[in-house]
Order: sequence, then C-alpha cells, then structure tokens
Amino acid sequence: MCLCHLIDNPSAEGFLHPSAEGWPCRYSPAASTSSAKSCKYIDSTCPPYPSLRLAAATRAPDTGASEPNRQGRRNSVIVSPIQPCALPEQALLRKYARGGAYTDCYATEVARPVSHAEYVEAFYTTGVFRLERLLLAWFVSKPSTDVQARQLATGARNSFAAWSVEERTENQLLMSDFKGRTRSWLMVAPLQSGGSATTCLYFGSAVVPILNDVSGQTTLGFSFRVLLGFHKLYSRVLLRAASSRLARSRLAEHRGPT
Repeated sequence: MCLCHLIDNPSAEGFLHPSAEGWPCRYSPAASTSSAKSCKYIDSTCPPYPSLRLAAATRAPDTGASEPNRQGRRNSVIVSPIQPCALPEQALLRKYARGGAYTDCYATEVARPVSHAEYVEAFYTTGVFRLERLLLAWFVSKPSTDVQARQLATGARNSFAAWSVEERTENQLLMSDFKGRTRSWLMVAPLQSGGSATTCLYFGSAVVPILNDVSGQTTLGFSFRVLLGFHKLYSRVLLRAASSRLARSRLAEHRGPT
C-alpha cells in the first residue's frame, strides 16, 4: 500500500496517480480517507507519470457476446480519453513553466508500442494538422509536406512549416514557432498495462510572455486570453487525431492488404 498525491480528478476510479514514493498506483475510493488515499501499485517498474486512465480500464468485459463482436474487440486498439495533466519531471517544456510562461500538458494512452518518430509523424500528418499547415502556407508563406514531417520525425531535418527544433531527445521533441512566442512539445513514454505494451502520448504547449512597453511588466497578451479556450480544445483535438491515426495504422498492419 502507498499514499497518493492526487492529481486532476482524484475521485475517478481507474486513474493512475503518482504515489508518495513516485510510482503509479490505482486510486481506490473504497479505501480512502479525507486526508490521504490508499492505492495499490500497478507495476513498480513503471516510471512516475501523471494521472492517466489505464487503456485496459476502457475495455468492456466479455459478457458472452457473439463471436464477431469478440473478434472485433480483439482486433481493436484501445485509445484512452484525452486528459490534462501535470508536466512530467523530465519534460523539456518544464523550463518554460519555471520561467513564468503559460504551459499545458495533455496525455492519452494507446494500447500498443509507439516510437517517438512514429508519434511525431502521425501528429503532423493528420487531417486536422494538414488544414493548419495549409493555412500557414497561405497566410505566412510557410508550406510543408508529409515527407518533411517524416524527416522531422526521424531527425533528418530541424525545421517544419512555421516551427524549428529547439531541443530533441530520444523520446521528446520541443519546437519553437518562427516568432519565438510559442513552443510545442511531443513525448512518448512506454507503460505496462496488464502485461500488454501501452504507450503514453504527451502533447504540451508554452506561450512565452512579452514585455508591455507601457507598464513595464511581462504579459501573455490580450489575444492569448481571448483564444485560451479555443487553444485548450484544439490541443485535445490534435492529440485525439494523432492517437486515433496511430491506432488505425496498427489495425491496417494487422489486416494486411485487401
């Protein structure tokens, strides 16, 4: 048993919370008190990532459904709901959070192994992001292609559309826009869920404050405050589109040519 530091939605069954010792554990409302929550380790080998619904928790139990339905579940790749969460300790985006910038982080789990290169390519080639790329090509003359997205993912290029690589690690990518005001961050983290391989996909952003010439204070600007709600929704849409694309790509591999 261990004590949980509750994050996001502490009353929800089936969420992972980092324990006091730093390992993920499943929160159990039945064994909770007002000041601390009891939980059981899911897997002591898992790294201390923020609270996320286990992909396995979204699987419906087998209630004796017909064979076609059971076959469909076996062929499906589970994708968990998109959740806002705290930045992991090792996140490249944390330096902006410490520096006073606005930062956010969203995460989901895909019930299969996903490499960082695979995630980056999928993220920048979804239908939603292709529309954004089209707008960038029209309005700020920053065209891009799917081939360039693949090159960015593999490390063969350090710029893409309106962004350039600020920092890169084996499982993270931090991008800066051409004006230097915003940052985009992508990270993958392998997990174990019930003995099966699962990958946590992270997507986060940072908005760097600017100096107000009148007040002499740093500010995020009026447009940021106006568009913040849209930004949060759009972040979820982008991550959902990427995770769904990754799930579909694995299904296509399993089915083979038709």
